[in-house]
Amino acid sequence: ESADKYHVMGQDDGWVDKTTSKIELWSAAKGKGWVCGRKANGTVNIRQRPDTHAPVIGQLVSQKGDIPDSARCLGVENGWYRVGYNGTTGYVKASVAHWRARSID
Repeated sequence: ESADKYHVMGQDDGWVDKTTSKIELWSAAKGKGWVCGRKANGTVNIRQRPDTHAPVIGQLVSQKGDIPDSARCLGVENGWYRVGYNGTTGYVKASVAHWRARSID
């Protein structure tokens, strides 16, 4: 960062003028980004409530060599990602998932 520019690193690296540009920081807590499973070969449950005993309403599947399923992140609650899934809200346990700033599909 300099007095008049931000150094932006991401898909493209460069400098952005502070007076004419707006920088928006994405995070799971802000309800921005995507959630996918941590394992290369595995399935992560999407639950109706942030509880391991809540009904499963869907799954995020990851298969080695394929692009893993992902769901839009809507926020974080007590160790769970709140996600948008098939027009409804679901929950994925954060310990078995990974947050990304952009979709990987």
